[in-house]
Amino acid sequence: MKRILLTIATSTLMIAALSLSSGCGDGDGDGNGSGSGSGSENANAAHSADESFWVMYTPDPDPIPGAENFSLTVMVHDGADKETMLASSSIEVDALMPAMNHGMATTPTVTAMGTGMFTVQNMNFPMGGAWEIYVDVTNEGTEERAKFDVVLE
Repeated sequence: MKRILLTIATSTLMIAALSLSSGCGDGDGDGNGSGSGSGSENANAAHSADESFWVMYTPDPDPIPGAENFSLTVMVHDGADKETMLASSSIEVDALMPAMNHGMATTPTVTAMGTGMFTVQNMNFPMGGAWEIYVDVTNEGTEERAKFDVVLE
């Protein structure tokens, strides 16, 4: 029963994210979207550095809690049309608090769910402030980073 509910929730999340994908991000295509907690309605999507990829994420729980583990659902799309999900892509995820020059005390675990969708477990921001989430995408020999600014209150 739990697996069915998880599948339904994941499918619902994917449909909702896809319906928003054409208008997400901060609009400047620099891979520097503003993350959860910033007040921007399109904060969880951004182009990668050279715009080859359009990356979206949804945190669970939302908003991201302080000093507690949370997870992300990450979706990787073609950067040109922002709709075609890249099934052959892979990702690595990390985060940094630039003001304190430290990362998380945990190591994220990425699980591919297929069709360009991933779950990222074991994320934890140990303190409030400005954080950057890095999603490093690899697809067919192209490697680029999408960066998301997150302000944890």
